[in-house]
Amino acid sequence: MRRRSTLLLTGTVAIALLGAPAAPQVAAASQRTAASPTSRQGVAFTFDDGMSARGIREILAVAVEQRVPITFFPTAHSLRKFPQIWREISAAGFAIGNHTAGHASLTLLLATQGEAAVSAAITEWQAAATALGIRTIPYLRPPYGERSAATDAIAAKAGITHVLNWQATFADTAPRCSGTIAGRIAHATSGGEGTIVLAHTGAKGLSYEPMTARIFAQVIDSYRSRKITPVSLDRMFGAPKRTIDWSLAALATSAPAKLGEPRVPTTAPAPYRESELNLSPGAAAGVCP
Repeated sequence: MRRRSTLLLTGTVAIALLGAPAAPQVAAASQRTAASPTSRQGVAFTFDDGMSARGIREILAVAVEQRVPITFFPTAHSLRKFPQIWREISAAGFAIGNHTAGHASLTLLLATQGEAAVSAAITEWQAAATALGIRTIPYLRPPYGERSAATDAIAAKAGITHVLNWQATFADTAPRCSGTIAGRIAHATSGGEGTIVLAHTGAKGLSYEPMTARIFAQVIDSYRSRKITPVSLDRMFGAPKRTIDWSLAALATSAPAKLGEPRVPTTAPAPYRESELNLSPGAAAGVCP
């Protein structure tokens, strides 16, 4: 069940209490309840984890094709695994926020290991980003959306200004053979002005779901058709509009070239055909009954 969104101001730290489902689910059109505060404008597409180089590049390829300033929340493990990709994404001007060192639940860490462990999960990510020369935003996406007033306070001590979950998702961590592609598109497009949308570029512990990139353009089109403009997450909360270097962004979609050969940008994956929309992602890929 989703919680209603509110905004809590703690001193100079704005901590956004944004509801998230306890587990990824695909909502029917009649169940769309992702209302957003009218004080925020636009839609922010956010991509977590970053455990797949292919996933990062395919999502970025769609963003380049559509000229959409998306926001990334990789783990420190992803930063260290794919340093060139993240340096190039940062250099291109995209927002990159903190998803902790290893994707452990912050509320569980606090309950079992104490405040120091929560602080370390956040600051280790910051150290990894700094070591790679990556420009970041002081925003935290808590793993699994699990957070509390206590973990938010610890994050604030570590320099985090916003702790943010989401109102709509691509449901790309749900089982591949369940639900339909159309249902997942409906879930991702269920918000209005001020909506934060969650998706993944290779979720921790799961294989990359190619559906994410294949429906992304359709999701963008849905919001644009309602005059809702895609923005970076920090822009939604008042930061200046980002200037994206789309040539550098296109370069970042390219896999490392063989010696003496040029890098070839990744092509944005083709959207699903109309006949595939009522299939599950796995069935459309031919891996499910």
